[in-house]
Amino acid sequence: MRQIAELLKPIHEELADLKDGQKQLEAGQEQLKADVSQLKTDARHTRILIENQEHNIRLIAEQYGDIAEKLDKANDRAAQLDDMRERLRTLETVVMNHTATLKELRKAE
Repeated sequence: MRQIAELLKPIHEELADLKDGQKQLEAGQEQLKADVSQLKTDARHTRILIENQEHNIRLIAEQYGDIAEKLDKANDRAAQLDDMRERLRTLETVVMNHTATLKELRKAE
């Protein structure tokens, strides 16, 4: 019996080592589960942040459209003002020429 026990001793030691290894693997597996759970949580938070940024980008794009429209109107008004200034200068020139002509005609009388 003692011989059998001595022959089985290395097997028992190996079995104990295997059990220790299994416990370590199980602990590592639990750590991996915790890490994966944390990664899923982080991914959800990241997805929420991205969705919020997409919303903000849409708002900015909408505001840009409004601003671009107002800028176009302002540019049109500026062009109209430039045209009116040019017409006013022409009118002033014509009035000055007519005034000079009238003065000459009065002198000639």
